[in-house]
Amino acid sequence: MITSEKAQVDDSLQDAVAGQLQATGANVDALVDEARAGTDAEHKLTLMQAVRKYPCSVAWSVLISMSIIMTGYDVVLLGCVAFLPFPLFPFLRVRWSGWIGC
Repeated sequence: MITSEKAQVDDSLQDAVAGQLQATGANVDALVDEARAGTDAEHKLTLMQAVRKYPCSVAWSVLISMSIIMTGYDVVLLGCVAFLPFPLFPFLRVRWSGWIGC
């Protein structure tokens, strides 16, 4: 039932877009062919070609990925390492207070 409703929505949306494109005088078949050719060209890019062509997208992706990864490391590291020195602090403060002169 849901599939048929989705198909009806897709068909009506496609008809509306095609109608708007034809009203502006655009050739729908040429537009679809250009989009398909552009997609094929992007799929054939190597990794380095894609990095050179889209440096901002690559930088954004790396930034977001590293933020997510470092958030995971932050939780693990702070849970294990950050509170280790605290039990020694009162002992060290007493020993160092005479040495520092406080």
